[in-house]
Amino acid sequence: VITSSLELTEDINEIEKKMDRKIDLNSYLQNYFHGQWSKYNVAFFSEPVLVDTPQDTMTPVDLNWFAASPKVKDELQIPDENKKTTSVLICSLCDDESNPCYYDGICRSDKSCECNSGSSGTLCQVLPTANGLCDEYFNTREYNYDGGDCCINTCESTETYVCGKDKSGMLYVGYDNCEVESCINCWRPDNPSSSFSQLIVAYVSLSKNGRVLVLIESAGRTVRVFDNDGSNWKIRGTAVTNVVYSTSVSVQVISNEFIMNNGGRLSPVTVAVKSNASISIYEWNDVRWEERANEISKEYLVQVQEMELNNNGNSLGILYKDKSFKLLQRPHHSALWMEVASISKNNYDFISMSEDGSKFVLANNSCFEYKMTEIECFEKQIKKIKVSPGGQMLAVLIDYEGVKGEIIRYNISEDKFKKMDGVLRGIISLDADIEITNDGMTVAAHSSIDNTLRFHEWEDGQWRMNQQEIKGKSMFLASYNTALAMISSRQSATLRSSYSVVVYHRNTNCGEGMSSVRLTFIPDNSPRDLLWEIVSVTSSGNMTVLKKGGPYETAGTMIVEELCVGNDIITYTGHGKKGCCIG
Repeated sequence: VITSSLELTEDINEIEKKMDRKIDLNSYLQNYFHGQWSKYNVAFFSEPVLVDTPQDTMTPVDLNWFAASPKVKDELQIPDENKKTTSVLICSLCDDESNPCYYDGICRSDKSCECNSGSSGTLCQVLPTANGLCDEYFNTREYNYDGGDCCINTCESTETYVCGKDKSGMLYVGYDNCEVESCINCWRPDNPSSSFSQLIVAYVSLSKNGRVLVLIESAGRTVRVFDNDGSNWKIRGTAVTNVVYSTSVSVQVISNEFIMNNGGRLSPVTVAVKSNASISIYEWNDVRWEERANEISKEYLVQVQEMELNNNGNSLGILYKDKSFKLLQRPHHSALWMEVASISKNNYDFISMSEDGSKFVLANNSCFEYKMTEIECFEKQIKKIKVSPGGQMLAVLIDYEGVKGEIIRYNISEDKFKKMDGVLRGIISLDADIEITNDGMTVAAHSSIDNTLRFHEWEDGQWRMNQQEIKGKSMFLASYNTALAMISSRQSATLRSSYSVVVYHRNTNCGEGMSSVRLTFIPDNSPRDLLWEIVSVTSSGNMTVLKKGGPYETAGTMIVEELCVGNDIITYTGHGKKGCCIG
């Protein structure tokens, strides 16, 4: 509780005068303290703090705060949960290791920060972007090119600074440092979120359309889930769970993210946590995180190497350290998982699955196996495999020249796979994280050598590298290919970045072919996304749509996520925008 009262100090001083000696706080609380009604008001209450958890740290830093209810005589004040503050508390004394100054600020001997990059605040944490003055330090894609301050067509003058002039407002400096986006479908960083400040992040994962983010925080060794409300990332509940070793843990998140006014309830979310070579499943029960299906760890005693959670959280692929594989499924969010496939014949090292869990590919260092019958082997060593979200394509990263890698694509949309033309060579890192789109025309590869994410596009019979490169220590690309999360490259194992996680979004065109509409289909049991094609549009604007694939089902509600006419997106529900509701 934060108050403005000095009564405690005054009471201690009065007792010390009477006793003519100093007393410590412990003695005061044990022998002299007496609760009484105060004439002072409580200003703010923190969120509940659970004893013996990473939150129980004797510091108000990183806690959420709520305004207190009005004071009524002889009644206790309580937090008003409808008045959550947007401010956060930080420790004002800097320390190079535990509480560094932001943005290359220097921590002085008196524990205050010297801000050198244009930022301000106690820890240099306040960004100077979009203030009318071009700051070269922030003139990068990560900070939206200083909020547009360095270009004549995007800069807006403020009461403090005039665009195109120096700090004094007297000298014209022009726009020589102007940086602009010239590529099509560029990835653009979201506004930095204070929710990720002061975190040392070891692992990050996104839900398929990027609205839910889960991360592993190293210092507290906790798994946390955040929801995007359209303007900021907000933590959901308290920490999902604690982990033993944050560096050997991975997480995956599945969210049924339909956009509708559902009584203020958050969307259902399932989180799978691989920790200490075992798996735990957690689900949001509208109030808190609840562990489900802990029998997975108990039933299968062999340690887990990799996992993939798919099919709205109802399919779980597990690769064990004894090189065997099991596919588990369950009825809609049941606690009971059933084994539907078990393979142990070929000593597998890698696993990759489609988003709906219907297709999986297994591989060892020499061969990959599809549908348990189709096998392809290589003279060179396999380093990584990746199935596209829709299960149409497979990318295989193999050793090439000993230090670099090459990627071979396969069409796996049918029962038999088909090798595609055009080997992508020159992948810098052999342990690169890779992604491939459903059409196989774009491959993303993140190199751990230079912490750079690069996009390669197949055009006119050859590979072309997209001119946009994104810096970050690791990446997670959401399956819709419109959102990605990066761990800041300025973060180290002990040094917090100003914003540890940066989330990027992009709007994509609709591609060639029929006009289409992407709907969230909401039957009674499990919401999921389906792609429909527009057959006809009436003069009044009503659409007749045909579901691609099948089978056909009925639903009380469907949500329009994306409407494509020709090659243009007409409506899009990304960044928290509300979709249209239809019956």
